[in-house]
Amino acid sequence: MKKSAVILFSVLTALFLTVSNPGKSQAWTGYNGNELPTEAVPPFTAGDNSPDAGFVAEVISDPDSAANKLFKYDHSVIEGKQTYKMDWGIQGGTTATIIARIRGIEGSSSLRIAEIDVRNVNSGVGSKLQIGYDDSVRLESPALVYYLGNAKEWHIYRFVMNGADFTLYIDENPTPVLSGTSTKSRTDNWFKFGDQSASYSHTGLFDYILWDISGSYAPGQGAAIPDTLSKHYFGEASSIPDHASETVILYPNPSSGEFTLISQAEWINSEYTIVNSAGQIVRRGMVTGKATVVNSRGLSDGVYTLLVGTGNKIMHRERFIHKVSAD
Repeated sequence: MKKSAVILFSVLTALFLTVSNPGKSQAWTGYNGNELPTEAVPPFTAGDNSPDAGFVAEVISDPDSAANKLFKYDHSVIEGKQTYKMDWGIQGGTTATIIARIRGIEGSSSLRIAEIDVRNVNSGVGSKLQIGYDDSVRLESPALVYYLGNAKEWHIYRFVMNGADFTLYIDENPTPVLSGTSTKSRTDNWFKFGDQSASYSHTGLFDYILWDISGSYAPGQGAAIPDTLSKHYFGEASSIPDHASETVILYPNPSSGEFTLISQAEWINSEYTIVNSAGQIVRRGMVTGKATVVNSRGLSDGVYTLLVGTGNKIMHRERFIHKVSAD
């Protein structure tokens, strides 16, 4: 489902992000785009050092938040390539999780937005996530493709390795879009991102990358995305008008299977998003009329937040309780 290419951001300050999950061994390590990858902590190593003379790698200001920065790379010619590699010390393990927030650049003539290459000598295999300007999202091995419909806009990509099995989730939806067993032989332990092919041009923006080698975590498992990062996806409470609570009504609340959202006429065709208590997006849809029926079946018991917005403006935030019917 399409959503605006402009999204509210919050301020990021730390380049080294560690978020422990009580009771688990997981701890995210991350890069947030405030400096070049080679200058971050921990630093990435520039690899495949054969970019064209016109290659651009720079940190730019976020157009929607002056305090936030984005990493931009532009290699719009096919010849040559440039990547940024992280030796993540996976040692004897065979599981890992990478989460990245990526988008394309409007008007780019490149063929691809980004690639993320994952390698593991312990399982002897690897795979690549490839995001194209034709709205395709691909796994290199096994060769699988999914058409997102709006890959040029911001999306969160969760790339999970479990031995030889690789799975891709988009926008923290717990249903994977691609999953399969790789046969691509590898003899090293690292991941890298950027322009990894002399046959495809690459241009894109990275907001952040998180990685962890303690397990293969689907959305809703392990530690949540840090709050300062998850706010990037659906905006700040300060963007909500003071009168917003008077313009949308959810009922019944609590809900056990579905509820009705009442909205103003000008909000028709805007998007609603449901977020769980961990800040993960679990459902989204369109406001189709003054009364829109929202399906909450399949959600776990708990407190959720419904956001209504259009463009870069979030117009309403309202909490509701989902409780599975005793029937």
